[in-house]
Amino acid sequence: MKIPCLIGAVLGVAIHSQAVAASDAPLTLDAAVRLALEADDPSVRQFEEQAAALAEKAVAESQLPDPQLGITMINLPTSFSFTQENMTQFQTSLSQSFPAGRTLALRGARRRAESAGARYAARLRELEIVRETRRAWLEMYYWAAAEAQIRKSRDAVADLEGATRADYSAGRGSSQALMRTRLELSLLDDRLIEAQRRFEIARANLARFIGETAARRALPQDMPVLKYPEAPEALRALLLRHPAVRMTDSTIEARKREVEIAAQQYKPDWAVRAGYGVRGRTPTGRNRDDFITVGISLDVPLFTAKRQDKAVAAAKRSRQSAQLGREATLLELNRQLERSYAAWARLNDRIRLYEEAVIERAEGTTEASVISYRSGVTDFPELIRAELAELDTRLQLIRLRVDRAKTQADLLFLEGEN
Repeated sequence: MKIPCLIGAVLGVAIHSQAVAASDAPLTLDAAVRLALEADDPSVRQFEEQAAALAEKAVAESQLPDPQLGITMINLPTSFSFTQENMTQFQTSLSQSFPAGRTLALRGARRRAESAGARYAARLRELEIVRETRRAWLEMYYWAAAEAQIRKSRDAVADLEGATRADYSAGRGSSQALMRTRLELSLLDDRLIEAQRRFEIARANLARFIGETAARRALPQDMPVLKYPEAPEALRALLLRHPAVRMTDSTIEARKREVEIAAQQYKPDWAVRAGYGVRGRTPTGRNRDDFITVGISLDVPLFTAKRQDKAVAAAKRSRQSAQLGREATLLELNRQLERSYAAWARLNDRIRLYEEAVIERAEGTTEASVISYRSGVTDFPELIRAELAELDTRLQLIRLRVDRAKTQADLLFLEGEN
């Protein structure tokens, strides 16, 4: 029997036994990813809200401070007479302060860079959700297929148990062979329970992203085909545009603006003030002239060693820390790329070996063991070992295919594809 046809038939049994009956279409891998992205995950929304908040702050922090309105009674004598003294006046004033240099524009630019970083964080979280959804779906697929393979082997061993029991009843078999068969049946039952347990765990992991109802939909029979990964050189170039790196780029941009803001503090803040003073009449009833006051005030940054100098030095160190963070992020992404690509290439080699040689030889060994046992050449334990070896070989091939797909999901995450 051809291997793909056999696995497809076996998976049909596994998926039917594992999935809760549902009227919906089978839950394909692409459908699971789409549901995960449409789920409005709070771990993504939090970054989107943060980005929106920082964008609002960018507008607010680039505005001039509110003007100040002053109302003052000046030179009022202790007699509280408004007309007694010449200098007594009721003054209203309005003042407007202006932060030093380009501080306002730089504050807005800093917040915009931070907002962009939050948007890249949301994008990164989306990629992580896609990767984790794919891995959980693939793990479900494996354990469904594993249960089907185990059931198939259990049926074969059960047939042997029936034949052995008949031989033993007729006086042609041994009690040891019968007990060995029953032991193997019990061990296969244990493996079935374990496969079901692992399937439920994988389904719970998938339900985290797509919901319990969707996670209980039936799975398709065929193994999904993921996008073929780019060559390592192309992937390394794509890493420079990966959201994890772009997020650190935004942090560096914000830290650069902080250095520039700190440098602006060497310049003076200044303010303009205008006032109008109203005076009362003289004791003889003559009007006094009102007063107008206009002035400019400046900060005088004379002692900069422990304030401005330190602020600039701290901002520069913060910028350097962000740059080192970017380098560390790139190193880690490149390490993941090398590891995942090497694993993907070797998994391809192992799958090819299993498809071209190992499975065929395992089937041949089982068939030869059955013939030898019926001819009395091979003992019963050897026949059981051959049957279980074929089971383990088929499970290993499915595991290799699933692991290869998981590795492709990791590579697509590094590529920035969802």
